[in-house]
Order: sequence, then structure tokens, then C-alpha cells
Amino acid sequence: RTTTTVPDEATASGVDPARAQALVETLAADDLEGRDNQSPGSDASQAYLVDQLAEFTEPIDGDTLDGYGHTFDVGTNLLGVIPGGELADEYVVIGAHYDHLGSDCITDTPGDAICNGAADNAAGVATVLEVGRSLAGGEEPPRRSIIVALWDAEEDGLLGAEAYVADPVVPL
Repeated sequence: RTTTTVPDEATASGVDPARAQALVETLAADDLEGRDNQSPGSDASQAYLVDQLAEFTEPIDGDTLDGYGHTFDVGTNLLGVIPGGELADEYVVIGAHYDHLGSDCITDTPGDAICNGAADNAAGVATVLEVGRSLAGGEEPPRRSIIVALWDAEEDGLLGAEAYVADPVVPL
């Protein structure tokens, strides 16, 4: 009798659920103070996320943070690119916002004012990074270039995404 091991769908796709979970837990930790834009918690999350992006993307902008920063008046978007193949001069954007409310929320836990934001939107950031890793890890490059975008100041009215559209790193 021969036994064949078939990888589960997540392993075959390059998605690592444990890595995604660790990313959510890191971003939602109390020491990041709810990731409000232009705060020490935001600065720390930016440094952490740039390290993540650098594992599978190239810098695309160059404002700050080793070429991954796209600064605007009230925040910093983080952008990396996965170079494409056949249609490398065409782009697909995948993104999520990494900021959250800081301590401007109501909690059910007395004495806890930090809005950790695991579901809004650390989980979205983890998903975008896992999708990006999967696209970057293929045997062939993706047909089009992929911009992996992590928006800031979404909680203040989609300001990071609006800033990108007003000053895109590649033509819209």
C-alpha cells in the first residue's frame, strides 16, 4: 500500500495561517496602542510592516522607511511592488488599512481604553500580506506587477487612499 501526502489548500497556495495569526496578534497588541496614525504605536507598526513587505516586495516610492513609505500630510502609506512578467508595466493594487482608533473607542473591559483593532483591520493586513506572499512565491512572476498597499488614516476618512489617488506612484 502506498500513502500519498497531499498538501492542504493553504500550504499549496503559500498561505501560512500561523504567520497570519502572529501578524494579527502583533498588530493588535497593547504595546502598539491601537495604531492611531502619527502616534508611537503607528510608527512601531510601520517599522514592523516594512520588515514584512521587504520579505517579498521591492520598494516603490522612496519617501521614507527604506523606500516603502508614501507620506502625506497626516500619515504614511506603505507600498511595495511585486514585479510582473509579461505585462509588467500594468499594475494591480491589493490593499488594506493598517491604522486603527488608538484609544478612541468604547470597550467592555473596565480600565482598558486601547482599541486593538484585530478585526479592523489587522486581519485585513494579514490577508493582504499572505496574498502578496503567495503571488510573489510562484514559479513565474505574476503577469502584471502587483502593488501591495497598506493605507494609513483610513479611520479618519480614507485619507491614505485619497492621498495615494491624488499622488500615485504609477499612473492610475
